[in-house]
Amino acid sequence: MPKIKTEVLGSTIEINFNENERKKLTLIIDNFKERIKEFKKYFGKVSDSKIIFLAALKAEDEIKDLQNLVNIKDKKINTQINLNNELNNLKNENKLLKIKNEELEKYQILAVEKIDLIEKKILNILNNI
Repeated sequence: MPKIKTEVLGSTIEINFNENERKKLTLIIDNFKERIKEFKKYFGKVSDSKIIFLAALKAEDEIKDLQNLVNIKDKKINTQINLNNELNNLKNENKLLKIKNEELEKYQILAVEKIDLIEKKILNILNNI
């Protein structure tokens, strides 16, 4: 397993890694070094472990913020999915109602035709009387 050596706050650190993760690891190390530089005003004033701890706390804070954003986005996606499902249900219901409406219109036409036929028979009977 290959190793990578890096220096953080004057200490050399060796890290074992899988070769297919070399780019990712070097990127993470570079990002961490940049994060530590954000606390350079504390260099020499507090211990290196405190600076690393502060950098880790900042990273945890950012992770938490990102998790919150992901959760909000997930909720929005779930809401959108629910709205889409509801819209599809309403479209299906609308189709069914249109079909029922067409059937009722056919029955109405038949009813009117039968009423006309009954009226004609009544008029015919009245004329015969």
